[in-house]
Amino acid sequence: MENLVENLPPRFIDKWQGITDLLAKILDVPAALIMKTDNDYMEVFLSSKSEANPYHRGDKEQWDGLYCQTVIQTQRELLVANALKDQQWMSNPDIKLGMISYYGLPLNFPNGEPFGTICVLDQTENNYLEEHKQLIRQFRDIIELDLAIIHSLEITHNISQKELIDNLLGQNENLKREGSKSKALEQELTQSMEKYRMLAENISDVIWILQVAQKKFSYISPSVVHLTGFTVEEALQQRLEDALSPESVQAIAHDLAENISLFLKNPNVNQSFKHEIQQKCKDGQYRWIETVTQVQFSPRGELEVLGVSRSIEDRKKTERQLNESHQLLKNLTEQVPGVLFQYRRHPDGRRYFPYASDTIWDVFEVTHEDVKHDATKAFKRIHPDDRERVTNSILQSFDTLDVWTFEYRVVLPQKGIRWLHGQAKPEKLADGSVLWHGYINDITEKHAADKAFKDSQLRWQFALEGSKDGVWDWNLATNEVFFSPRWKAMLGFEETEIANSIEEWKTRGTPGGCRTVLCRHKKTLDGRNRDLRKHSPAVVQKQYVPVDTG
Repeated sequence: MENLVENLPPRFIDKWQGITDLLAKILDVPAALIMKTDNDYMEVFLSSKSEANPYHRGDKEQWDGLYCQTVIQTQRELLVANALKDQQWMSNPDIKLGMISYYGLPLNFPNGEPFGTICVLDQTENNYLEEHKQLIRQFRDIIELDLAIIHSLEITHNISQKELIDNLLGQNENLKREGSKSKALEQELTQSMEKYRMLAENISDVIWILQVAQKKFSYISPSVVHLTGFTVEEALQQRLEDALSPESVQAIAHDLAENISLFLKNPNVNQSFKHEIQQKCKDGQYRWIETVTQVQFSPRGELEVLGVSRSIEDRKKTERQLNESHQLLKNLTEQVPGVLFQYRRHPDGRRYFPYASDTIWDVFEVTHEDVKHDATKAFKRIHPDDRERVTNSILQSFDTLDVWTFEYRVVLPQKGIRWLHGQAKPEKLADGSVLWHGYINDITEKHAADKAFKDSQLRWQFALEGSKDGVWDWNLATNEVFFSPRWKAMLGFEETEIANSIEEWKTRGTPGGCRTVLCRHKKTLDGRNRDLRKHSPAVVQKQYVPVDTG
């Protein structure tokens, strides 16, 4: 509106100057003024051309303590008959100019913003006649009407009486046309409201309006009966604390206070807020609902909340089931040795673990969060000598979609070098990436045991080959027999002439000797004989010879 003041046509300024002059003359006062507010200053916009008037056009004064400050801030008229007798005004700056009485009214732009004041001042005590006050009010209305005309017609130059009338007539025609449009819009609005009413009465979501000050509902759509069992009439009688669970009342009170604060800071911005609360039903049970709310001013200027509620019981049930399943999976994975995981690799080389059980720490000494979006930390744990082989094995599985299985070492900050065994099944995804589902477990102890066994086997083999004794072994559980090459050679047979079979032994031994050995074996198994170091029959080609057994 500042542009409007800067471009005021001279015709209107002259008219307002005449008003101030006329007021000063009729009221017989030294000063009649039109004041304009300018931030923290008051400026004399126009001043009557009367004798003994100490105010001049363009004079400025900080408005702290001025009569006009109170008028603008309160937007009400102010009468000070004698400032010297009034504790509030006896230090007023105008007293220095000899002005001890004051009467003023606020002047506003068409949009309600303060323009300033219209006022009169006197050097003597003055209660101002009611007729004089009414006259000032009429002049105030004239000036505000002029401001409205200038703003409406966008007048930026000195305009003649005829031009002004022509513009007003043109504006009148425009208003008529706008009136016709308004009627059409009113009909459309009526139709829209009817559609809205039909919609509100037939959708399953509940639309409601809550009066913030009273904490009571002023409107609830009929669908509330399907959500809670209460009729509209019953629901409207409920207070907010009656409609919700105690926990939800506390939560919504906290959220509502924050939402109102945000709205009041910027009421021109539409902001929606979402809440999940429990609403009480007619059967006494509580039902989970989701509400979407918006704080607004009612037509009467009161704070209210417009909301839409819908049942989310099914969703909450699904969430509970998912949480239970997740907890079950977590409990199961905690019992599985090693880590269960999903590993994903993209064609561009990106790699990460979308899922890993908590036991990933036991295997790599990293958390799932460490490798959820980038697997680098886990790969850095792989022994430098094995890292390339592991990567190549994964790339081969990526290309062939064969099951990945591999044994390799890791170097962990706390546990040191550990042996791991991994196995995973690959799955090709639509974007070209591959997702593996599998497990990795620590086999350090097994690897050490296997190595010790192999070393023992090797030493035993060396011992057999370096010994002149023949050795044979009979597994009573599987009935498998092993005859060492030296044992066969001692009896004059080649390696391939005697099969590793108990039947070979029985058929080549003396009947009585075989029975004796088998009988002693049985006694040993029964715990009655601790030493089998006896003579037993062995076979040479076409001749029986005694051989020491052990």
